[in-house]
Amino acid sequence: MGPLRAMVQEHTAQIQHGAQLVRDRAELAKGMGNLADSLKLELRHKQEESNPWGEEIDKVIVTCGKLAAEAQAAQVKLDAIDEEVHHVSFWRGFFSKELKLQLFESACPFLAERTRYHLDGLRNPQIYAEFNTIKRLADGTAKDEFTVRVFSETGGDGFDSLSGGEQQIVSFAIGLALADLATAQAQGSSGFLILDEPFSQLDSRNSEAIVEYLTSDIGKAKETILLISNEDELKTLIPNRVHVVKKRGVSNIER
Repeated sequence: MGPLRAMVQEHTAQIQHGAQLVRDRAELAKGMGNLADSLKLELRHKQEESNPWGEEIDKVIVTCGKLAAEAQAAQVKLDAIDEEVHHVSFWRGFFSKELKLQLFESACPFLAERTRYHLDGLRNPQIYAEFNTIKRLADGTAKDEFTVRVFSETGGDGFDSLSGGEQQIVSFAIGLALADLATAQAQGSSGFLILDEPFSQLDSRNSEAIVEYLTSDIGKAKETILLISNEDELKTLIPNRVHVVKKRGVSNIER
């Protein structure tokens, strides 16, 4: 009986030890379950909590959107202003220079033709006047500028190369051409012409040419021509004269 009892006791002890292990594992499983439930509860609480930076981030996003919209609107206005500045600059340049040059350019052929006509009538057909809206510079380049080139078949090239009498004749012819241009643009023409000392120290040939041209050609278009001059060469050629003498600041007409 001794060995059997010992075997039973050993098995009983093993069973008790196994039961204790089962109880320990059950307790451990229970503890792990409680820990899991606690962690799940804490996780749920954390998920339910609001992000302290979330609202600030949302505000920043909204502000950035507003700033982007304002920047886009400002760019649209800036583009419109740039376009307006471009238009204003174009029309300012056009009316300050381009339009004048275009008007002169359209008038150049007329001025050249009328100056040619008057120079022929003034017995100086050897002199020519060219009108242009482009000026050639010394370096070979060109710029937009109204210019008048005067030259003579006798060899003079340029206004300064002409004699004093020729300079007065060509200036007078160009002045008459400009007057013709003004008359052509006006609705009505004036029958009155005043020439205030346009000549000085003319020789007899040019003096006769001027008076003859004024009385014959210009006199057909003008009812009255008043020539003011101190030149003796001209005085003797004009039949109807009025002599004005100024003494002590007072002008009087002498017959």
